[in-house]
Amino acid sequence: MSSITLQNLTKRFGATVAVNDLSLHIDDREFVVVVGPTGAGKTTTLRCVAGLEKPDDGMVLFDGQDVRSVSPAERDVAFVFQNYALYPRKTAFENIAFPLQARNLSAAEIKAEVERTARMLRIHHLLDRRPAQLSGGEQQRVALGRAMVRRPRAFLMDEPLTNLDFQLRAQMRSELKRIQRELDNTFFYVTNDQVEALSMGDRIAVLNAGTLHQVGTPQEIYEHPADLFVAAFIGSIRMNFLRCAFIADTGALVSADGGWSLPAPPRLREGAQKSKDPGQLILGVRPEDVLLSTEAGNGALEGQVYVAEPLGNHNVYNVRIGPALVRVKTPATFMLDAEARVSVQFNMARAHLFDSATEQALT
Repeated sequence: MSSITLQNLTKRFGATVAVNDLSLHIDDREFVVVVGPTGAGKTTTLRCVAGLEKPDDGMVLFDGQDVRSVSPAERDVAFVFQNYALYPRKTAFENIAFPLQARNLSAAEIKAEVERTARMLRIHHLLDRRPAQLSGGEQQRVALGRAMVRRPRAFLMDEPLTNLDFQLRAQMRSELKRIQRELDNTFFYVTNDQVEALSMGDRIAVLNAGTLHQVGTPQEIYEHPADLFVAAFIGSIRMNFLRCAFIADTGALVSADGGWSLPAPPRLREGAQKSKDPGQLILGVRPEDVLLSTEAGNGALEGQVYVAEPLGNHNVYNVRIGPALVRVKTPATFMLDAEARVSVQFNMARAHLFDSATEQALT
């Protein structure tokens, strides 16, 4: 097992900067997830770690040792791909055993190692089947088993669950986390699915357009986003953003069109005072931190239901407050008709404030 350190890593493809001055440390035996949209530079970063791409600048270190001149084979990392890359004419047993055969192990040693790994992955009853006879989830486990038998220094995973259906992805997230604990190894995982990142990673690194925006635990990333991009990207229902200004005399946040005013708690007042232009702020409120009521409330804003989205275990309402559209998450039992008039209250203790010019968090 190894720690992995990226120091000022930069990779260009012509005029395109795929990875821009990226610095990130992954502790030995840690599960780190790099998350970001398509084109963020996630796969390129992983390929630089594996040695499949040569960085233009910066260093890749394993346990503090620079490995830029070390070949991919000598780096001793296991790369698990999105498309499984199984040999179609080999059985599951033969696919998993392939790396061991290159080490000239005896047949008995290979059989014991493959069966041990298959039991851990719960595919020991499928070892005589070929890939075409396996489901997507079973093929993914075979690909993972082929990586595991090598007992590498670290596992590199490039969106390995993308091709699975929703239920199977949820199951495999739990399985991968369990496997990582049992192997007690370093996992470096990339995905564009923020649910995977939040549910699996010991820490998350949020990447966009080759630039690292924030690194932290799932709770830190969700509760304290560093900027507008992180706040918008992380969260199964997008955070609401409302343009506003801070009025120092009254201690209130006022909407850009003057249609509403909300008292700012001390944390938001302190944040607003950090901005060079308190007249150009963005208030961020997550949908679960908005309360709807059919009765008028003290300090509540007036709104009207625009669209209702029943989602089984909860509802999402799109509510118009003046020209703004606010998304609200409610229990499934809270039912409203379209165009219903409602009062809207924000949980200001959990609200966020951003500088409109820099897009950086102020709270």
